[in-house]
Amino acid sequence: MVMLKYISFFVFSFLFISIFGQYKIAVKEKSVQFNDGNFNAFSVEVFELSSKEVEKLWKKEMKDMKANVSTKKNEMKGDDARVKSMGENTFDIYAKTKQQDNGVEIAIAFDLGGAFLSSSQHADKAKEMRRRVYSFAVSATKQGIRGILKQEQKKQAELEKQQADLV
Repeated sequence: MVMLKYISFFVFSFLFISIFGQYKIAVKEKSVQFNDGNFNAFSVEVFELSSKEVEKLWKKEMKDMKANVSTKKNEMKGDDARVKSMGENTFDIYAKTKQQDNGVEIAIAFDLGGAFLSSSQHADKAKEMRRRVYSFAVSATKQGIRGILKQEQKKQAELEKQQADLV
């Protein structure tokens, strides 16, 4: 029984190391086509979650920025968002997800009111939003991995029960 626990520990440790070793979370800045036009956006890949789960988490993130969130034609929009580090003015957020082979790409554009956030024109604000998008992707990926771990722990408990019955 003790041996099984050690083996399980090493299996889960290996699982965590291999999962985190495979994923590279990087925020890219690129032009993305949204329903209202082609905007400069920050794009990042989230792993181990479905597109719907990523959308749900990003909606919560927009609500944390005090935005009025709506969804239209597979695209999320947050009106009148406020973040202290972005200054006193409100801004709008456009976001959409796209299922990829190994994760979900989420593209997020920030409309500052006449201009979209870009590193070349708004260096300090872009740095803050890039950090926020990166933090979101890391947190969401960790949540997905926790879900996998929970499923594997259930399987382990079932196998331990079967082993106890055999003994």
